[in-house]
Amino acid sequence: MIKIRLFAITLFLYVIHSAFASELENLWQKCEKNSESIFSATQNLDYYQTVKNNSRVLYPLSLDISASPDFYQNYDQYSDEIELGNASVTLTQTLPGGAKLAAGTSYSVYSGYRNWSSSKGYTDKGYSDAFSAHIQYSQSLNPYWLQGSFENPAKAKLSLAVNSGEYNLMQAKKNAYTKILSLCVQFRRNARNIFLTEKQREVLKINLDSLKEMHSSNSAFLSDIWQAERTLGEAESSLNSYNLEKEEIIKALSELCGSDFEISEDAILPDNQVQLFSNDPFLNNLQVQLQSLESQFLLDKQNSAPVISISGQVRDKSKLKNDIGLNFNDDTNYLHWSATISGRINNLYGGDAKLYRKKFETERAKLEKQIEEYIKKNSAEKEYYEKTILSYEENISTATTNLINEKENFDGIKQLYEIGQKRQIDVLYAEINYLKQRYTVENLKDALWQVKWSRVQLSD
Repeated sequence: MIKIRLFAITLFLYVIHSAFASELENLWQKCEKNSESIFSATQNLDYYQTVKNNSRVLYPLSLDISASPDFYQNYDQYSDEIELGNASVTLTQTLPGGAKLAAGTSYSVYSGYRNWSSSKGYTDKGYSDAFSAHIQYSQSLNPYWLQGSFENPAKAKLSLAVNSGEYNLMQAKKNAYTKILSLCVQFRRNARNIFLTEKQREVLKINLDSLKEMHSSNSAFLSDIWQAERTLGEAESSLNSYNLEKEEIIKALSELCGSDFEISEDAILPDNQVQLFSNDPFLNNLQVQLQSLESQFLLDKQNSAPVISISGQVRDKSKLKNDIGLNFNDDTNYLHWSATISGRINNLYGGDAKLYRKKFETERAKLEKQIEEYIKKNSAEKEYYEKTILSYEENISTATTNLINEKENFDGIKQLYEIGQKRQIDVLYAEINYLKQRYTVENLKDALWQVKWSRVQLSD
């Protein structure tokens, strides 16, 4: 027989005074290792934390390298100075507020003919080269600080993603722990049903054998035997159903905790007045999504706004000479300075701001509606649990009174049996009725415990 011990107390916040505490912790640890939803939520949280701790995600530094040779056809080789090839390197650093800073260099090589005379024309071929350096700063005209935000929304989104990951993990654990506790309560009720039905089957067999003996002496009718056989068959069928239910409960627990676990119907239930989590992870996650949506709206407005750029360049180019190699100290070089101011409008047709605002308002309304509906649902569940608690308490009170009566009846029949005024079968039936009522009380108390526990888990 598989021995299974029921959980005693929650892993995080319960004050542990029970011998089953360490077993519950081990069981929930197994659940954390075995549950796909908890594993997935843990992996996502690790990823979000890694991204948040990597500043390069927010402000990437990019490198552009290019090199190109040039080939010409149908050009005047005596009058044109042609570019043979060029290479460039540019570094671009992303900055907060839709800004970028780029700096780079380029190098070009040219060829042409020189030393011209009227009698001989160009007498030899020469080469020249050029080196340039440039820098550019570009800035969105609607950065987040002009929108009234003092926090970079891109950075805020990373923090909010971590918060969302934490709440998703809490919710996954809460769902798993709640399911495990519910299955354990079902197991306790099922164990009582199996024990009681096995007891009934034993009594019904004794009764059937007694009727068969009485029938052989013409002291019982055949119809009584048929009725007893039908009742025994019903008990056998009920017992099979309860055993199948037990298998299903164990299978469900195995899916959550793995195959190596134990549970017992007589374990002590934990304190049902302590929350698993101090805050409602589902509600908090909805609120985080709302904040993330607001941050994304700031980014959309920032990134779709016109951009202004300021750039400068210096270029040093040599005259034609015999070999390639730039001499920066050569007074014959051509030194050129330039500065540029430019602007870019992302969409000349316009309307981006309206589209982003419409999208934001639509998504915000959906989330606010979800939050409102969830709060209403919580409130309705609280009211339902409060009424259910009162109902169970009343039922327990009534069932306890009936239990006292059944116990008195059982004790009375046993006393009559001892003095020969009752049969053994009468004692057995009285014991069955007593056990039925006792288990009714215990099942009601378990149900009341579960309702109170569920009520405490709701956020106020």
